[in-house]
Formats: sequence, structure tokens, C-alpha cells
Amino acid sequence: MSVPEHISRCPNCGHEPFDSDFCPDCGQKKLTEKDLRVTSIAGDFISGFLSLENTFFTTFKAFITRPSRYVQEYNSGARKKYIAPVKWFLLANAFYFLFPAINTFTTSLNIQLNYLYYSDLTYGLIQSVIKHSGWTFEAFEEEYDALTFTLSKALLFILPLLFGIGSKLTSIRQSNPLVFHINYGFVIHAFIVLFTTSLVPGAYIIMAKLLQSEGMLKLITETNLTLVSLILINTYGYFLYRKFFESPWWANILRWLSLNLIFIVLLYFYRFFLLIATLAWMWLFRI
Repeated sequence: MSVPEHISRCPNCGHEPFDSDFCPDCGQKKLTEKDLRVTSIAGDFISGFLSLENTFFTTFKAFITRPSRYVQEYNSGARKKYIAPVKWFLLANAFYFLFPAINTFTTSLNIQLNYLYYSDLTYGLIQSVIKHSGWTFEAFEEEYDALTFTLSKALLFILPLLFGIGSKLTSIRQSNPLVFHINYGFVIHAFIVLFTTSLVPGAYIIMAKLLQSEGMLKLITETNLTLVSLILINTYGYFLYRKFFESPWWANILRWLSLNLIFIVLLYFYRFFLLIATLAWMWLFRI
């Protein structure tokens, strides 16, 4: 098979005339004899890999060192330079579920029963479902924890969406569209799942075990984890949002306090919703 001598129409988008090396509408490259050789497969793979690698490291560097510029430039149209915030969040989410140092978002049955503000209200509901199942508590807990881990992978996606909506409500008079707020929400939650629930506590736990320090391990409590997480999130959030909100400093402080409250409320809502979804799934399909 050979390349047609004259291609008048772009095979990708249909633009006419197709009289240059690249389509002026979609950028599709015109086929040449070289593209029909077996060696072109290796060339396509290498160029595609290098392009993805460059985009990944450009995004990662901006995500760590200049998060505000990353989202600002992406919102302004730099779509080929960076990985989209929603895709970046999904990558961070995948990493978290592969290496979860703490179960903030998976929320085991033990945590649901004993350590949350609403635990006293839901204790009776959980016990009634366990009784109806006819299982021992240990068997139910094992089944619950496995299922809630699976469901949380999908349900975690709703947090940055709702946070973006909350962010928009705190600056309703500003002209930034909702999608801008949601993109910022994806980036801040990518930081949360990647660093505050995986890398930072994971590195601390590994160090404590290498040093065989019981004192370091005893410091890993719900209160300390929450405190450290809030410090990390607020520090990163300052550098992420500092150029986004166009308001006096005092208004930005009030807005940031509001965003902290929104995040905490959404986290408890997410955990409660995850509990109900897991119990409902078990009731309908497992018991």
C-alpha cells in the first residue's frame, strides 16, 4: 500500500483543502511514505511517551512549586502544557488507594462506630444491620471494610466538585466561572490525598519503624493527624488561591475560614454518605 498521490480532504476532521503538511483546523499530519514503514511504530511510541512524560513533569513541578500559576494558566487556555486538574486529581487518587498511609477517605467500620461526631447517632443503625445479617461482628467488619474501600474510590470524586461549588458561593460577586473554582478544588484535593493522607504520614510511619521508635508511633492519633493535615492544607492552599480571589486581605481571611469550614463539613458529609452507601449495598446485595 502506498500513500495516495493527492489527498484533498483531512481524514481526521474533513477540512478541505488539505494542501499542506498539517491540517490547519485540527493539526493532523499528512501521511508520507515513512509513516507506512514498520519503524514508524517505534517513532510514534517514543514521541508519544516523551510528550506524556514532559507534560507530566511540567504539571508535577507546577503542582508542587507554583500551584497558583498551574491552575491560572490552565484556566486561561494552556491545555497542552499541563495535565487537566481533574485528571491530576484522578492520578493522585489512584496513588492514594495504592498506598494509603491513613484511612481518612476509606473510613473503616471501627472509625464509623467510635471516632466521629455522629457515631452515637449511627451506632444503633449499624448494630441493627449487623444483627439482621446474622454474621459475627468480625465477619461483618471484614466485609464492610473491603466494600467501603471499593466504594470510596468512586465517591471521593464528589468532594472536589462540592468544594468548588462552596468556593464559588463564597465569592458569588466575582466573575470567575464555576468551572474555575472546580479546577482549584481538584488541585487542592489532589494535594490532600497525595500528601496529607499518603506521602507525609507514610514517610513518618516508615521512619518511625526504621528507628523502632514507639514514641513516634504513639504520636499518630486522630487529633495530631487532623492538626498536621490542616496546617499542610492551609499552607498549600494559601499559595494555590492567593491570586485567585480578588478581594481585600480581610475578606480573603474570612473567605479562607469559610473554606476551612466547608471542607470539614464536606468531609463529614462524605464519611456519613459513604457509611449509608456501604450499609445499603450490603443490605441489598450481600446480606
